[in-house]
Amino acid sequence: MNGHNGTRVAGVARAAGGLRKVRTVDGREFLVRPGPETAPLLEVGAELGPREIERLEGPVAAEAGLIFAARFLARRERTEKQVREALAAAGIARRRTADHIIETLTSAGQIDDGRFAAELIAYRAAHRPAGPALISRTLLEAGVEARIVDEQIRRAFPPGEERRAARSCAARRLAAHGTGDRERDARRMGGFLARRGFSAQVTVEICAGIMRNGKVGETDERDRTDGA
Repeated sequence: MNGHNGTRVAGVARAAGGLRKVRTVDGREFLVRPGPETAPLLEVGAELGPREIERLEGPVAAEAGLIFAARFLARRERTEKQVREALAAAGIARRRTADHIIETLTSAGQIDDGRFAAELIAYRAAHRPAGPALISRTLLEAGVEARIVDEQIRRAFPPGEERRAARSCAARRLAAHGTGDRERDARRMGGFLARRGFSAQVTVEICAGIMRNGKVGETDERDRTDGA
């Protein structure tokens, strides 16, 4: 059987979490949890009619997808968009099945885009400081809603914080890669800070300090009074 009414199982491969990936002769893939009820669906050459396809795309996919997604999330925080993309790549093609999985995981607190954003910002601050522009772009590309991004950026960068973070980042960079040529160091620092997502105003201030005395400079009165 192959065509509009059904298809056949072409192959079965092992997948993470004890799951199986079923591939059909017409190129479709389904994620399945092995067990007595799904055993007939895991036989190479088995005929898959409309009823079997409905099971594979619906309840069978929902059960396997929850196992797959829980394992995917156990490694680190993920956004809803990232989980959806992973499910699709694993063979969860039906939208309402993916919706059910996402809703279940969100209700259980396993998916939280706000938490993802907060943890990414904290990680960047501790290991690879960046400015609001780069962090915002990274979060938006990961699928975090703009309103959540804006809220988290406001929390992470109160008045004066971007300047302090940029100066700290620039001081380490200059100590490691400074040449002693003020003009050259300032030019390189401008490109570095821009790539890290710091604003033009903060970048110009730091580069001007390097041009004046070859140093990044200390926090000044403006930092202490910002937002006062």
